Amino acid sequence: MEIADIFVINKADHPGWRKWSAEIQSLSAWHRPDGWTPPIIRTVATDGRHRRVMAAIEVARTHTRKCEPAPAVLQIDHLGSR
Repeated sequence: MEIADIFVINKADHPGWRKWSAEIQSLSAWHRPDGWTPPIIRTVATDGRHRRVMAAIEVARTHTRKCEPAPAVLQIDHLGSR
């Protein structure tokens, strides 16, 4: 199973974000072979916290480059119900 490099909970000002966060945290108890612990970042588009996502992507890229001999491809996906 592949574990994400970063987990982002968008619309963290809406009800239910705590449930998603708890579920993701239970997944993050699994350890990746490269030692990376994926951060969980809560965002709200209107308050500027989305900048944390870009910073976390840079940290993940740096870690990935140190651990993998070949260039890594980071994918951005989403989690949530529609």
